[in-house]
Amino acid sequence: MRADFVTILSAQPDMEVVGEAVGGRETVRSARERKPDVVVTDIRMPLLVGIEATRRLTGSGSAVPARILVVTTFNVNESCTRPCAPAPAAFR
Repeated sequence: MRADFVTILSAQPDMEVVGEAVGGRETVRSARERKPDVVVTDIRMPLLVGIEATRRLTGSGSAVPARILVVTTFNVNESCTRPCAPAPAAFR
């Protein structure tokens, strides 16, 4: 799924993919280093789930000014998204 997003986003003339990450810890580390405008993440990721990665990227004292786009192929409900505080910019 990650490769598909890279292909789609890279094809857009006004977007540049500046990094990819295999799991949540790598996502947080990479976002802190690269400071992207948008971080695309999933609810379920290895090593650190997407909700916790979102918390770490948006929590108080975070040096990452990015918006978070949470995308998932899993059927989730409010109990899964409620812990995202502050909320991601979008949840699809």
